[in-house]
Amino acid sequence: MAQKMVNAYKQAPWRSHIQRLGIYLIILVGLGLVAGFYLYVTEKAAAAGVAIQDLEWEKGRIEREIATMNSNIGYLTSNKIMTRRADELGFRSSSPSVSLYIHVDGYQKRSINELPGSATAIGLPNSILQPMYTQSIWDMVTSNFSFSRFSWKELLK
Repeated sequence: MAQKMVNAYKQAPWRSHIQRLGIYLIILVGLGLVAGFYLYVTEKAAAAGVAIQDLEWEKGRIEREIATMNSNIGYLTSNKIMTRRADELGFRSSSPSVSLYIHVDGYQKRSINELPGSATAIGLPNSILQPMYTQSIWDMVTSNFSFSRFSWKELLK
């Protein structure tokens, strides 16, 4: 009689097979979602890497262009070119023997602005670092531990 009760509650074999198949399919779908998410993130990272490479190339191109422009400025302001341009515009060279210097009463030479001697002269603090960041480890250890209760003779024994 007990045997009949157990058999009465047992599911049909095809139902248990379908349940197992459903569990396997759920696991497979979950793994597929994880793989899809991984591919999505990887694709975004690769796209960001390509964008960074493009920006680095553009940065290098701009730096080369700036270097070329600086080189051109150096050439255009060279002594040879500036002398030729001055000659074309009608300027002529002057020597100190030909120049006329005039003394003007009341004219004061421009004073050279002196830099302040220290940062405190212009209102800045002496040290930007807080004292806790300027203390060495040895200073911290020796200040936190008092060796006065020990004698060196006891420590060396």
